[in-house]
Amino acid sequence: MKDKLREARDEAGRVAEEKKDEARSTLRAVEERVKQKGHDVKEAVKKGTHDVAEKVKKARDEAGKVAEEKKDEAKGALSAAVEKVKQKGHDVKEAVRRGAHGVAEKVKKATKELKVGDDAPPFSLKDESGKVRTLEEFKGKRIVLYFYPMDDTPGCAKQACSLRDSYGLFEKNNIVVLGISYGSVESHKKFKEKYHLPFILLSDNKKQVAKAYAAKSKWIFVPQRKTYLVDEQGMVKDILEDVDPATHTRLVLEKFGVH
Repeated sequence: MKDKLREARDEAGRVAEEKKDEARSTLRAVEERVKQKGHDVKEAVKKGTHDVAEKVKKARDEAGKVAEEKKDEAKGALSAAVEKVKQKGHDVKEAVRRGAHGVAEKVKKATKELKVGDDAPPFSLKDESGKVRTLEEFKGKRIVLYFYPMDDTPGCAKQACSLRDSYGLFEKNNIVVLGISYGSVESHKKFKEKYHLPFILLSDNKKQVAKAYAAKSKWIFVPQRKTYLVDEQGMVKDILEDVDPATHTRLVLEKFGVH
């Protein structure tokens, strides 16, 4: 009986060892599997991270390429715009130059058309008081018809005051002085009163008389500084171009033979 009991105990011990060995083997197998899974996960993560980095790099490179292309396009558009602006500026300068040249040619042509010995073109203009004056009303008198640029400017004031200071000689020799510019009636009135001018100032605000006498300048706002001497019959006796305000009066008197 004891022997059987011992045999049973030994058998149970052996079975227990076998089960324990199996359990250990199973545990090792599980551990190996876990390790392999961990390795696989790490590899997958590593590979995924690498792929993402490659995609990011590729996207960045593509974006840089597109940006460069757009920059080149912008530079090209800017260069084209600058060239257009330059061309427009050149065209404007050319138009202005041609316009100024055309005006100068017309003035030159008009000057040739009105010459000494011609009848002075008739006119009808308001004086500084608003009264209408005509060339016809001064027939029988000698006339100083002088065009000046603008009221109350240094050169024009000097010229007008020189005529004023010698006005007694003009009256004594039956000579009428008529000043013409584009200024308004009011502007002429102020100019006349300020410098106590004894002669008539006429407002050619439509520039028609300056055109008839070829006294328009290349500057649209002012006429030339130009003087016509007209005799008692209304004929042009002399034409004084580009006169000097300082010597104008003396030259006019000499031309009329007044000393």
